[in-house]
Amino acid sequence: MITHDESTFYANDRRKTRWVHESEKATPNPKGEGVSIMVSDFCSPDLGWLRSKDGKEEARVVFKAGKGRDGYFTNEDLLAQTEKAIELFEDNFPGNAIAAFAYDNATTHQKHAEDALSAHKAPKFPKIWPEKNGQQGCKMRDGCFSNKQPQSLYFPEDHPQHPGLFKGMAIILQERGFHNVANLPAQCAKFKCPDPDEGMCCCRHILFNQPDFKAQKSALEELIESHGHLVCFYPKFHCELNFIEQCWGYAKYHYQMLPLTKKEGQMEENIRNCLDRVDINKIHRYISISLNAVASNNIFQICQ
Repeated sequence: MITHDESTFYANDRRKTRWVHESEKATPNPKGEGVSIMVSDFCSPDLGWLRSKDGKEEARVVFKAGKGRDGYFTNEDLLAQTEKAIELFEDNFPGNAIAAFAYDNATTHQKHAEDALSAHKAPKFPKIWPEKNGQQGCKMRDGCFSNKQPQSLYFPEDHPQHPGLFKGMAIILQERGFHNVANLPAQCAKFKCPDPDEGMCCCRHILFNQPDFKAQKSALEELIESHGHLVCFYPKFHCELNFIEQCWGYAKYHYQMLPLTKKEGQMEENIRNCLDRVDINKIHRYISISLNAVASNNIFQICQ
């Protein structure tokens, strides 16, 4: 089990109540939360924070999010971090060990690869698509007929009328045995189809419900499964199922007690020291807390 999560530490996050010496003068608290540092990391019941055997490499990414800083943590950043996590897991468990990677059910984690099958915004008739600055963008991968034979969604480059163009939904569906689809609209108004499951109301709806399009996985799932490992996503809005949340809480408890600093280097060092206080025994305790949350009836039903 390898669980993942991200958490943000703020410069001005300090405990609000404490004992003070009678000689200490009152000092106003800084306004706002101050600069932030985001931490993205993997945690395991067997290893704690995911590191190499010799402890010299880690899966942790410390990210200074924001405009004019490191930018924003994207799906591409997560994929690169996951590649490193897989490498470190296989370093700790050589052979045929299988990791079960678990992630929050966030939109960023569900993003598809650029060439993934998608009926979203697909044109009905032959056209350059996807289009980027007037040029052909990343082409969609081949689809699959019901007999498992591949179906190219683009005309060949030597086609007399549409060289290299996207075939369009109408032609793609005709090749799959759907007749009279050219007379259907590209999509229903606001994509609100009368029959959400098996309707024949518009081209996009029919293509969207094709088995190969419905089976399209996220880029994260494809990456992890390509290495022979498993991946799952926690139910939405139930962060208590992820035991790493208690790890963040314990680290932030100690972080809030440290003296205020405006230096980002010192702030990052403080964050790392506080995270390192989360040992394997505490992680096992936090797993018990998460399991108790799963055992409650309402969450168990959601997990099912």
